[in-house]
Amino acid sequence: MCDRKAGSWGTRPTLSYELVDPDQAVDRSPHYGSGVGVRPDDASFARPLTEDGIGAFERRHQVVLPTGYRDFLLRFGCGGPGPYYGLLPLEAEEPPPGVMARACVLDPALEDRDSFELEDFDEERPSGTMASCDQGCTFYTFIILTGPHRGRLVNLETDSSFRFVPDQSFLAWYERWLDELLSGIDVSWFGYSAGGQSRS
Repeated sequence: MCDRKAGSWGTRPTLSYELVDPDQAVDRSPHYGSGVGVRPDDASFARPLTEDGIGAFERRHQVVLPTGYRDFLLRFGCGGPGPYYGLLPLEAEEPPPGVMARACVLDPALEDRDSFELEDFDEERPSGTMASCDQGCTFYTFIILTGPHRGRLVNLETDSSFRFVPDQSFLAWYERWLDELLSGIDVSWFGYSAGGQSRS
């Protein structure tokens, strides 16, 4: 579904939202690729998906992707530059049919428990979600696809803990990452607080 060879930052239009132009953020930031994150020579999107391609994924998994994330896939690409080790392509998420469509039980009220063990886990991931970003080891950023928090993002260590991202949507989360790159803010632990720390 995704053709990484076809994508590049310089050929992507900007979204109609207030999302800054990604190629400007990465090209102008001296910090992208330093510390945790994909290398600068990996800084390219795969080919944007088509309505047919996204529709096939949604039918296969019996879900409808959140609007902002869906628009991002259509206009920018499927996988590419992002926090930590980058945005994951849709192909990275192929759990058994129906797992993504199940009710997601993750809730901010459960964040501060000392241990995190959900019987709802399947294949080392919570139901009703899909992984959008690989943080390394067993840490991921997931998008919630079902339930009252649909569209929110969650940082999750697959066998111990989770924390909701402060941003209310994928686009807000991604735009803040780009903004912090441009501002020289340390994004090593991006998404775990409402704002980053300036680099010394």
